[in-house]
Amino acid sequence: QLLSTASVLAMLNVRYVVSNGPLDLHVPPISTDGGYVYALPGALPRVWSVDHVEILRGKDAMMSRLRSADFFPEVAALLYEGDPMPTERSFARARVQSVEQDPARLRVRTDADGPALLMISEIWYPPGRRASLDGQPLPLFRANHVLCAARIPAGEHEIVITTEDEARMRGTQVSRIAGGVGLLALVLGGLLERRRIASRSSVA
Repeated sequence: QLLSTASVLAMLNVRYVVSNGPLDLHVPPISTDGGYVYALPGALPRVWSVDHVEILRGKDAMMSRLRSADFFPEVAALLYEGDPMPTERSFARARVQSVEQDPARLRVRTDADGPALLMISEIWYPPGRRASLDGQPLPLFRANHVLCAARIPAGEHEIVITTEDEARMRGTQVSRIAGGVGLLALVLGGLLERRRIASRSSVA
């Protein structure tokens, strides 16, 4: 039910929905030939800014708010009570210009008259998600249950969000471990060879 909610689809950048049956998405289907195809006009970009945050207690409250007809993800960000979050509750609107987009790297330029809160339509995944502001580390917050948010200061800035997927992270760890084992083998081999040479010298 949550994934058939127009506001949730909008915040996930969904532009088309295909379904076996009719859905209540507040727009008529563009095709009903063998199924239902909907074009969603309200899809949000990968990065946008919001006016304010709402603090919710627990998953049930979050799910209920995400499904509610008066929740507009382009206006508000939903945060869990007790999670790390900005100190402000209201924010200036930032102008966001996309500069680079690919699955593993997202770069945007922003300009705001005051502190702003960016919504980033990337799945909340702390081990593999990193952000920077003008080259310096930028904390990410969990928002709307599954997305990322970042508080940025006033002025013009460049924001970079990078993603390192789990398979790549594991591959990197395996490579580091293998490299460490190889280095250890070389060191031990060298020590053993020195001992052999020393032993032969003493016998001679």
